[in-house]
Amino acid sequence: MRKPVNPIAVIALAFGLGLVQTGVGPASAAPPKPAAKPAASEEPQVTTESFGDWLLRCVTPPGEAKNCEVVQTIQVQGQPAPLAQLALGRAPGDSALTMTVVVAVNVAFFAPVNIQIDETLVQPLDWTRCVPGACFATSGLNNAVAQDFRQHQGEGKLEYHTADGETLGIPLSWRGLDGALKAMDAARKSTANR
Repeated sequence: MRKPVNPIAVIALAFGLGLVQTGVGPASAAPPKPAAKPAASEEPQVTTESFGDWLLRCVTPPGEAKNCEVVQTIQVQGQPAPLAQLALGRAPGDSALTMTVVVAVNVAFFAPVNIQIDETLVQPLDWTRCVPGACFATSGLNNAVAQDFRQHQGEGKLEYHTADGETLGIPLSWRGLDGALKAMDAARKSTANR
């Protein structure tokens, strides 16, 4: 039986927060010793804060800068796994916003994912990769489009095509996005000023 994928870990990996560390070294004849549990001070500090329908999630690995993203998880009532996740963040050292969508692997690659505020504003996201349990679509956002997303307080839609050709439209909420992005920017500035 396949173990389900933790969607928050998938989003964290999408923005390269460095939550997973692997050690690859030369093979040795001696069996590996069990790793000692890291001291609490060596664990990444994770904080979250809700803004309307969005969650600000920040991770501060020991000795590194804080990295934050805002996420909306779309879940069908009664279902354990999310239907989709939409995240916005900035890569370390980059001022541009990046939008990433994570959905189940049942996707068709002939068309991009579309994020809609209304029928007139559509942001396409290109499929970038699939891993067992999830597929990712990503796009950079120019300032004008990012501002349109921030100002909208109503509903939007995430739309993509499934592998069997069906068009799937998933409702989104923009409520709280502006506040979450402002808090993300403030957290980024406070880290830069240290």
